Amino acid sequence: MLVVFNLFYVLLSYPAGALGDRRDPRLILTAGIALLVIGNAVLATASGLAGVIVGVALGVRIWR
Repeated sequence: MLVVFNLFYVLLSYPAGALGDRRDPRLILTAGIALLVIGNAVLATASGLAGVIVGVALGVRIWR
């Protein structure tokens, strides 16, 4: 699971940083927290590997 988390982190870090430079930081923070909550909900209800991967992908957030 850590490998999946790191993979999504690497793929999303540059686009998230560029978006954070152009948009309001509060909006980015709110969207990140919302994705974290959704990702945790998916992980809590996941019954297979696909659900775990989706939950980890949604839970990846980039803090500035």
